[in-house]
Amino acid sequence: MARRLTKDARAHLLNLACAVVAKNAPTPNGTLSGDGWRGEFAGMCPVQGEGEVDGRPFYFRARGEHWELSVAHAGGDPVEVSIGCADGFSYSEPYGTWPEAGWMSEPHVMRAMTKAVGIFRASLTSAVA
Repeated sequence: MARRLTKDARAHLLNLACAVVAKNAPTPNGTLSGDGWRGEFAGMCPVQGEGEVDGRPFYFRARGEHWELSVAHAGGDPVEVSIGCADGFSYSEPYGTWPEAGWMSEPHVMRAMTKAVGIFRASLTSAVA
């Protein structure tokens, strides 16, 4: 008969898995930038980044099985946007299966940011039209 793992045992195994994957799949660690955006990215489980896009603050987070970019109004807090406590732009997409997004590699973060920034800019254009 199979025994179920306790919550602590599952958390310990997940932490071990994060450590193994981290050695084999480099996650971003430092400054990344693209057309009109720049930010500091680091971490695994989750991968996170903060910076500016077109003069507005952004927050990027990849964890579990999705990634998200939130952009606040100038002077606002994009983390508050991401949790639904402030107005702003937020876009997310699925990424792999749980918990792969937490180990998103730098090239994948760059592609996600490029896509989301394009959608953010399109939302500004459509809001004015």
